[in-house]
Amino acid sequence: MTLTKENIQYINLYLKKNNVIFDDIRIELVDHISSAVEFEMVKNEKPFNTAFLEFIKENKVEILKAGKVYKKWDFPLAYKTFFQFLKNKNIIIVSIVLFLTFQKNFFEFIRENIGMIQVISVLVIIVMCLGWLLFFTGIFKRRFFAIENNFNVSILFINAFNLARILTQPKSDLAVNLTLTYSILTFLFIWFVVKKTYDFYIKNKELYAFE
Repeated sequence: MTLTKENIQYINLYLKKNNVIFDDIRIELVDHISSAVEFEMVKNEKPFNTAFLEFIKENKVEILKAGKVYKKWDFPLAYKTFFQFLKNKNIIIVSIVLFLTFQKNFFEFIRENIGMIQVISVLVIIVMCLGWLLFFTGIFKRRFFAIENNFNVSILFINAFNLARILTQPKSDLAVNLTLTYSILTFLFIWFVVKKTYDFYIKNKELYAFE
């Protein structure tokens, strides 16, 4: 005895009605609940409604608590996830190539336009985060904790930007190299968010068919 598409949709709608607003967390909970309910249906030959209601009666508090993590952002997780992305061999190679290429060919250009480049880098981060939220949350009514939580990394970027401006002399070689590094990290952060979003969709696109 297996769950039908309607059974899975019912579980998903139950979680939605109970304010499990993040798609990624809700999908994980749907999978967890489905497995437990299906096991009970097979083991004790119970209909779906009975097995589901019994499971919810015993586990409702824990399930809904797990689904409402949005009340507490996880900064360490955000930084850990992003830095794991940066440790990828291909990312390291791309970063080095970009840094050396721009340092060799555009060093003086960066020096002469350092203020503008710094401001643009910060604005790109802000616009990207707001644009992502508007596109997915505003238009498609989708929210992803794993992605939105990672926007906390942008706080680190902005603080690093301000620190670099305070501790370096304007247009010095150090200031130029820090600005270049900051700009490359901005590019990598956008790459990271796009990749995480795409990977999540590819992994779970079949489950979205149930909605």
